[in-house]
Amino acid sequence: MPTFGVRGVPVSEDRLRYVIQNVRERDHNEIYALRFDQDPERFLQSQMHIMGDMCRIWERNGVPVSVQGVTPVWPGVWHMFAYGTDEWPKVVLSMTRWAWGFVIPAMCNVAHRVEARAMITHTESRRWIESFGAREECVLSEYGKNRESFVLYVWKPEYVHRRRQQ
Repeated sequence: MPTFGVRGVPVSEDRLRYVIQNVRERDHNEIYALRFDQDPERFLQSQMHIMGDMCRIWERNGVPVSVQGVTPVWPGVWHMFAYGTDEWPKVVLSMTRWAWGFVIPAMCNVAHRVEARAMITHTESRRWIESFGAREECVLSEYGKNRESFVLYVWKPEYVHRRRQQ
């Protein structure tokens, strides 16, 4: 998929609001399965509190398409996330390159564990997480508010080192 017109930009409230308001259905289901409410504005505010230098909005031709990043949970442990609009396939290559070129090397220096959760039925998300070398640690059975099951993925720096050696 060509990356013409795609760029990663700092997270702003307006850009993030656009992504959240236009989030694709499978990401919407995954996000709100883990929230007490279905309020996009509350989700926006909770997300703005965790956005930092390791987070980006991905735009195509100036239109926000997705958000991607990692954020610290506590010392040495980080949480990885990404979600987007139906235009996701048009920016995912750039997102992947940024992760491999910047995020993963940075994580090798600051984290001993990076976690991600994906709804068990969200196979596209699961494949993408696995493409970074994350490994399925366990199934979180009936983890969502409507008993949706999730997969907990874990990524560790040694996984990258092993992959480079292969």
